[in-house]
Amino acid sequence: MIETLSRTGDLLGAPRATMRGPEAFFDRLETASADLAVIEGELYFEYHRGTYTSQAEVKRLNRQNEGALQALDYLATVATLARLAAPSREAIEALWRVLLVNQFHDILPGSGIAAVYERTHRELRALASEVDALTHGLLVALTGPGGSPDKPAPINTLGFPRAEVALGPDGEPCFVVAPAFAAGRVAPLAESVRLTPEASGDIPMENGRLTAVLTPGGAVRSLIHHPTGREALAGEANRIVLFDDRPTAYEAWDIDPFALETARGAPPAHQVSVVARGPLRAEARFERRLGKANAMRQTVRLDAGSDHLEFDTTLDWRDRRTLVKAVFPLACRSPRATYETMFGAVERPTHANTDADLAMYEVPGHRWADLSEPGFGVSLLSDARQGFSVFGGQMALSLVRGPTIPDPSADIGEHHIRYALYPHPGDWRSADTVAHAARFNRPLAWIVGAPAAILEASLVTAIPSSVVVDTIKPAEDGEGWVVRLYESHGGRAWARLAFGVPVKGAWLSNTLEDRLAPLPLEAGGCSLELRGFQIVTLRLI
Repeated sequence: MIETLSRTGDLLGAPRATMRGPEAFFDRLETASADLAVIEGELYFEYHRGTYTSQAEVKRLNRQNEGALQALDYLATVATLARLAAPSREAIEALWRVLLVNQFHDILPGSGIAAVYERTHRELRALASEVDALTHGLLVALTGPGGSPDKPAPINTLGFPRAEVALGPDGEPCFVVAPAFAAGRVAPLAESVRLTPEASGDIPMENGRLTAVLTPGGAVRSLIHHPTGREALAGEANRIVLFDDRPTAYEAWDIDPFALETARGAPPAHQVSVVARGPLRAEARFERRLGKANAMRQTVRLDAGSDHLEFDTTLDWRDRRTLVKAVFPLACRSPRATYETMFGAVERPTHANTDADLAMYEVPGHRWADLSEPGFGVSLLSDARQGFSVFGGQMALSLVRGPTIPDPSADIGEHHIRYALYPHPGDWRSADTVAHAARFNRPLAWIVGAPAAILEASLVTAIPSSVVVDTIKPAEDGEGWVVRLYESHGGRAWARLAFGVPVKGAWLSNTLEDRLAPLPLEAGGCSLELRGFQIVTLRLI
């Protein structure tokens, strides 16, 4: 480009262009800023919608490693505060660098060549093993005196409290209660879940919050939300639908709108089995074929005390140029649906009133999408699939594609996919969908024995619930530790933070961890105001 500018500098008919540095560019831009247009809302890119789904295994490994590294940062902070051995910042940074390099364009969007994915699969799987080994070492270091190996303790590495059925170290389900950023306990649960197959072949599952009725073919016929008495579905849900996916150009990048005109339902399950009947967990497993070459095994799960119905899916995928979606007709309507973005959420239309609305037939979401009307709504939680669509009352999640360019073998192989339906009163804010999706994506850690005393209290808690403590990590310069939080509802909040360890000083910071302004400490915590979706970084010692 520099050579072209040099050669065409005085060429007749060519535009006159001048090279300047970034400071000069922004100085000139500032002088013209009063004349710039202001856009309210999202600048939706009407292109490259396939990148939300292509190379899905890389997206899953990315989500898994991102969460595991955040958990490692938290545990390393706790160990450092307890003056225990912890991995060095250099060692943890090296792991983050591997993840960040593999988020680069075109790697994470799924639009790279085959050689890229041979390497990125290898690096991300190796990264997962390294993070797991360091995490295990920290959990051993954070095991206190006393306790029994027969009574393992769950460790919650999230900023949300948890009360849920989880698999213990022995692989058996147990009910766990854990505060935010602290050790929890295995607790008894009076409530149970029931599964009773009917003579018709239907499989009802019920706990204190939900009643789900599964068909023999693997669909969900009904999903009753007990607190409101509402039926969440407007028709059979979890329908697996296939589409011809042959974009006119850029196969890995695009899903063209005419693909939606080729929808065909997958055959129903040919084999059904009940694999768990409670009292803590009910599961039914469905085996089906998606065409001649592809096999899907899906376990539909309802836990005691749970307010979501989970779909745990293994898909052996071989087809090319085919898109697979899970479709959910919902018994609620709204002109707009909401989708999670990084540190926030965005609303998009559920209709096609304008060309701009029509263009949003496939949109990105991180861990959830939600459709709510006054008094009731349904969130769709996803562990690593990010291509959503909502039209009218029908919500869909893209599961897998089969592009052949630029990687002829893209997405061939086994995929592990988890998603869940979460009916709720009110909208996504009052239903705490952000917290539900975070818990759905982050497994508990376990200490085999008694946890160290520093884990008994939450390291950091925040109120109100709209304020999310996303990250706890050692400071990059080795002096103290860092807390990163954000406002998750899109409105102003006066946040009150409480610390579970003595804190001598607190400063507002930036992402470079510079100390910008001191924060007064009071009663073991501090307070600050956040704008809607604002991200704040604090330095603590």
